[in-house]
Amino acid sequence: MSPSYAMILREVISKVTIKPKRPIGKDEPRLQKGTTVRYLLKPSELEGGHMHRKTDPYFSLRLYKIEKVIVGLCPNLHHLTISNCHVFSSETIGKIVFSNLIYLKFHNNAINTRKRHHIKDKTICEITSLCPNLTYLYLGYSNNISDMSVIEIAKSYKKIEYINIGGLGITDVSLKEIAHLCPNLRHLHLSNCEKITDNGICAIATSHPNMVSFSFADEEDEFVMDNIAVSDTSVRIIADLCPKLQYLNVSWRYISDESICVIAQSCPKLEQLYLEGCDITDKSISALANLCNLQKLVIADCDEISMNAIITLQNKNHTLNIFGWYSDTDGVIQVRIYDLSE
Repeated sequence: MSPSYAMILREVISKVTIKPKRPIGKDEPRLQKGTTVRYLLKPSELEGGHMHRKTDPYFSLRLYKIEKVIVGLCPNLHHLTISNCHVFSSETIGKIVFSNLIYLKFHNNAINTRKRHHIKDKTICEITSLCPNLTYLYLGYSNNISDMSVIEIAKSYKKIEYINIGGLGITDVSLKEIAHLCPNLRHLHLSNCEKITDNGICAIATSHPNMVSFSFADEEDEFVMDNIAVSDTSVRIIADLCPKLQYLNVSWRYISDESICVIAQSCPKLEQLYLEGCDITDKSISALANLCNLQKLVIADCDEISMNAIITLQNKNHTLNIFGWYSDTDGVIQVRIYDLSE
């Protein structure tokens, strides 16, 4: 059928006339150097844009020859971010990580934790054996992570500075091992760790007075799991023992005004504070006005905060960005997102 004739038809059914000579899909063998290929056009490269015709090409008109196979040829790679890959095996990890890595991040844009990656203990153990020099490790949340793999991380990475990890199988045992074996730790981010208690957090704060950031909630996760075991006790210990703190996320924890006042008094370098869903009032907002370095404040779902307290805080700190405040005291919900940096 000619293209000119196909264009006047209401419907055209395309049938493949040439059978592929090799498998196509996730199990397709790796293309070797010297292979001639075409590539699938991006939406911006399609002729006519959204008015793309059925007769227009979907693949590049030019032929390209593979000059290099990157996987396996990056022994000096130091930073690696892997995005939106839900399933990993230890065999796959062995092909993409290298001994010189110092930064490894498994990033996923999926808001729902159920759609995030499923890294297992075995995979983490493979990482610790292949990457002995890591100082930054971002694993995020996985249902398959337990104390076993976190303890292996603590034993393998004496110089690690940043850990982001989460899972229902992580307990205080992991944090106590990190406190004992990772003296250079400066950043600890935990997400949906229901079995973590004040004892584990206090062990970290007591042994690491130079901590820069703590997080007990995933700021990108809409499926929040309340962790009632992390309370005012943890926040006060952090405030008393970690004066260099710059970032703190205690969203959806049972935190009171008294703890926020202690943070405001003891952590003058604090730059970002996440208090979403916390049971705080104008007393906390008034105390935060004394933090001159505070740049970002998240107070969504904090029902007891008044408009007057917000205005007073803004007048005292003109560079502060306040996100997510609302009040329904008059029966009408008013959403406010403040950004005074512009």
